[in-house]
Amino acid sequence: MAQSRLGWFARKEKRYDALIIVLWTVSFTSVFLRAIYTQASAGLLDDVIVIGICLVAGTALRDIGKIILGYFIAIPGGMLLVFFLTILPALNGTIPPPSDQLLISLWISILVKMIFPIQFLAFLVASVIGSLIGERYL
Repeated sequence: MAQSRLGWFARKEKRYDALIIVLWTVSFTSVFLRAIYTQASAGLLDDVIVIGICLVAGTALRDIGKIILGYFIAIPGGMLLVFFLTILPALNGTIPPPSDQLLISLWISILVKMIFPIQFLAFLVASVIGSLIGERYL
């Protein structure tokens, strides 16, 4: 009987971690999509907001191993969502065929230049600092 309760606790913790990673991905995506659709690119304020999101996610997960794994799931997942939502007009046929390939390659280069390498490392450092805060104080 005690073993089944312990198994339920472990499953609940894994669901909690997965929910944090999914929310981390969605919030990252929403910040960058808002920046793209209102300003055509992410600015300093958007990067600061994402750094805050990474700090909070690191504090919530509280384990450096989970943070590293979650970071390398959340950030590429968020960038894939941003990429998919920005090229959606090319996928559904709104943009005619010669131009849709140009749009896809253009957005790949824009997104890579928008996040690599400085922001990528700053978000990782913020996540690790959040993890250290979570381990120390929570």
